[in-house]
Amino acid sequence: MAVECTFYGGAGDYKDGELGGVQGMFYDRNALTSFLLDCGQRPDHTSQYYGFPYSPKSFQYLAISEFLNLYSGLEDILRHDYQRHRGMQVGGTPELEIVITHPHYDHMGGLTLARHDAKVHMHRVAKRMGYIWQYLSGKSLNQFVDLIDQLSVVNNNEGNKKFVTGLKAVMGRDINTFGDYDTFKVGNIECTAYPVDHSLPGSCGFIFDTSAGKIGVSGDIRLRGRRRAETERFIDALLEQKVRYLFWEGSLLHFDHNGTEDDVAMKVAELVRGRTFASVAMPPRDLDRLTSMHMAAKATGRTLCVTPAQMVYLKEFDGEYGYPLIDDPNIAVLLPRKRKGLLDREDFPDDMAESDYYYWERQFLRWQRWSEGAKKSDPRQMKLFEGLEMEGGNKKCRQRVTLEDISKYPDKFLVLMPFNNMIEIFEEVRPPANSIFIRSHPGPWTKEMEIQEDRQINILKRFGMYEGPQPDHLTPSIVQRMHQVHITGHLNRRENREVFSRFGKETTIVVYHAMHPNDFPEDVAKHLNVIVPNIGEQFLLE
Repeated sequence: MAVECTFYGGAGDYKDGELGGVQGMFYDRNALTSFLLDCGQRPDHTSQYYGFPYSPKSFQYLAISEFLNLYSGLEDILRHDYQRHRGMQVGGTPELEIVITHPHYDHMGGLTLARHDAKVHMHRVAKRMGYIWQYLSGKSLNQFVDLIDQLSVVNNNEGNKKFVTGLKAVMGRDINTFGDYDTFKVGNIECTAYPVDHSLPGSCGFIFDTSAGKIGVSGDIRLRGRRRAETERFIDALLEQKVRYLFWEGSLLHFDHNGTEDDVAMKVAELVRGRTFASVAMPPRDLDRLTSMHMAAKATGRTLCVTPAQMVYLKEFDGEYGYPLIDDPNIAVLLPRKRKGLLDREDFPDDMAESDYYYWERQFLRWQRWSEGAKKSDPRQMKLFEGLEMEGGNKKCRQRVTLEDISKYPDKFLVLMPFNNMIEIFEEVRPPANSIFIRSHPGPWTKEMEIQEDRQINILKRFGMYEGPQPDHLTPSIVQRMHQVHITGHLNRRENREVFSRFGKETTIVVYHAMHPNDFPEDVAKHLNVIVPNIGEQFLLE
């Protein structure tokens, strides 16, 4: 009995691996079942050819992706409209199923290329995250829950040809959702999902019951977030069920990194206390990190300013997993002026201002405008806030902040700062002396990210906010080019070594999603049998 495995992304060779972009193909001969573990974008590889916002055009996407090895190119699951457009025959029922570990782009970005009737398995919360992401980014960009046909041709009412549009172009994906600790079938293989601590909800590890024995898959995993107990329970299950093969991500075991999410909150609070304007750059969908920023803002008497997109995520969860409530007095949506700059201009009617904003942003125009002191509601909105609980002298309410507010009261806010809005925000706020910018996301690991870091520093210098290289505020042995307060979503070297010390030689470790996979057999798991996959090369579990 054997299971065939091939990695098309998220692996490299013995010396150099790949961080993310996981595309792992499994075929159980005995169970007659094949599945793809994740179908992520390969950020390390893709950035060699493309930089945001550039990507292949839809009619070229498949040919270019296959030629550049951006995605696996498994014909059985490629979307029909792209296939037809390049003259391929399509049809039949796809045998290959897809299992998603968590909703990060390097693990599910390739769903956009998958046909709508391919069976996809993901945690129900991962589906919620994927749907919001799709909703915010436009129908054609991130097709995680629905496939939007872009190239099929139909007849219009006059009998002329046209591309299919509107609801006719929308095809819902065949998604099987599961909950924590649920057991479900992937083809003829039984699989159990275990929630694990990562940087966003809906992240899972799995145990598959195959003809080669129990196979464990870590997904992206950590022990220093707010759900450490979930990771520990998963590791206990791997041991209790005597997993024979353990696919384990080793993203950042090659350097020491320390700290917890609570440490992030406390250190950011320490850095912004006594400052005037304070801003933080962080991963946009990391709701654990957003919670840490909210804690820091509250500890320093500030209001956390989030982007409209982040507020949409918060509105969906609204207190779940300990995330901030959207009517908390220490949180507000930052709604800057857009396009024609008509926000809060008394000489223009509201509907003219609304036209500047995306349809999903317009709800925030009706939220209460933040005001210093009592935070009195707009009379037109008073009925929305009647009877709401008082806290700290301020009514709990859904509030928005403008750049005019931040410019007038810079020490009252902690601003979450998207890179693509830095210049616009700084230009309008004009940060005064004693302002600070903090990076709370990973430092660069690709050339494109290094260029972006250079641009960030140039912007900070231009606005008088650059304070030079700094020791990492949670791992002082590392010097960063700017203030950095960040913990990763992954295990460090010591933690990996401690995990593997619990396993015996009956378990084989298969390394993936690791920049330096040779660290496993040479150090952290040297007492175990270790397999380091080569990308595109098949190996057997038997």
